[in-house]
Amino acid sequence: DALCHYDPRPDAPCLDRMPLDTFLTDALCIDVSHVKPGTFITVRDLQAGLDKAQLQIQKGDTFLYWQDYYARQNEPNWLHEFAGLDGDAANWLADRGVINVGCECASVDNSAAMLIDAKNAFPAHRALRDRGVINTENLANLESVVGKRFLYIGLPLRGSDSRCRRRAAA
Repeated sequence: DALCHYDPRPDAPCLDRMPLDTFLTDALCIDVSHVKPGTFITVRDLQAGLDKAQLQIQKGDTFLYWQDYYARQNEPNWLHEFAGLDGDAANWLADRGVINVGCECASVDNSAAMLIDAKNAFPAHRALRDRGVINTENLANLESVVGKRFLYIGLPLRGSDSRCRRRAAA
């Protein structure tokens, strides 16, 4: 998600206005598969995942978390029920200098928190937006990088966002 996707300010950057090095970074991926769908991933979960993998976050990293989401694809509602970061966890990642947060499922937010009328709707998106951190969702095959540090290349696709097209034409 580019910041302009969920930041209503007219100057919120779209992908075409973000530096290329935002999408080519050092990265790490941790295992949070123990966190149940529909619940929140907390700072404690993130720290435990880092400790288990013996990894440390460095400023400028892309931070990915693996939920073993696709292993549940034969379960009812698997597509619409997943864990997501709570606001404190999203802020904790931003405090450590992460510039991108990624996951396998449809959102970095808990599926129950994605309802507009939910109490504290979209806490991870709001926290990351306020801190200028992008997120990358719907990733696949994260099991191959769990517990590792690696080079992340997540180049954006040509956008269809009308705000981006209008800005580019101006």
